[in-house]
Amino acid sequence: MLSNSTTMITRKQLFLTLGIGSGLFLALFATLVIHIALVTKNKTNDSRNRQLSRIDFVNDITPKDAAHIKQLVLSLPGVDGAFVNEQSNILVFSHHPNQQNANIITVALTKVTGLQAKRYTVNENDLKNGCPAGYEKSTISKLALAVAKKL
Repeated sequence: MLSNSTTMITRKQLFLTLGIGSGLFLALFATLVIHIALVTKNKTNDSRNRQLSRIDFVNDITPKDAAHIKQLVLSLPGVDGAFVNEQSNILVFSHHPNQQNANIITVALTKVTGLQAKRYTVNENDLKNGCPAGYEKSTISKLALAVAKKL
């Protein structure tokens, strides 16, 4: 049988261990809560309110034309970014659909630059297929597409 003093020391050690463990747990939990609060504070996710549009130019565009087109499009309110590919005569830009309309921008670019522009829209067949990654017919892409559809 254990003596009373030995039992007391064991109980003290047990309470001390539980106290330190609980304190450590609470400190880590509080750190996690504070971290989550700081990371997510005042973040607005407005990615749903963006649109990516493409305009194809019938005429060949020069580097000077490309710079002018990019400057014009970026000066419009609601346009976030623009990229002009001179080799393929394509303009791609992102914008807020509430503030800008790609069809209006296409008409305006034609008037201002004198270059014939046409807004690119996806044809009905491609629209039915969904993600372009599904066009690939390899086994890996089919497997990845099947897994993605289940998510």
